Amino acid sequence: MKKEKADKPLGFSMIALVLCAAAVLVVSLVATIIVLRQQALTRDAIRIADMARLESAFATLSFETSSYASAAAGCAEPGSLVHTCSLGRQLPVISTVQDPGKHSYVVTMVPNDTTFAVAFTLERGFALYGQGEHVLTPDGIQ
Repeated sequence: MKKEKADKPLGFSMIALVLCAAAVLVVSLVATIIVLRQQALTRDAIRIADMARLESAFATLSFETSSYASAAAGCAEPGSLVHTCSLGRQLPVISTVQDPGKHSYVVTMVPNDTTFAVAFTLERGFALYGQGEHVLTPDGIQ
C-alpha cells in the first residue's frame, strides 16, 4: 500500500509575496533615482553646450565689429532672456537656445563694447562646473 503524502500548499506563502514585492519596490526606486539623475546630467550637458555656442557667437560678433554692443538690440535690459539678443547672424538658431529644464538663460549684463554676462543654473554640476548658478562672460564660464 502506498502512503498518502501530506498536502503541501501550492504557491507562495504570504511572507514570500511580501518579500518579493519589497524587492521589486527597492529595484524600482533605485532605477527611478538613476534615471532622474541621468536626466539632470543630460540637461546640464545641454546647458554647457548652449553656453559654448553663445560664447562662440559673441566672440564672432566681437571679431567682426570689435564690440558686443550690437547684440544688445534685442536684450537691452538686465533680466532679458538670451534668445532675444541680436545674434541671429552669428548664431542662426538663437531663438532655440533656451534652458532645457525649469531655469532660464538670463542676460545679467547688457552687451556693450567690452563685455556681456549671461547667467544660467546647473542642476547637478557638469565636468569642471559645480552645481548652482554660473555666468558666461567674455572670459568664459565663471
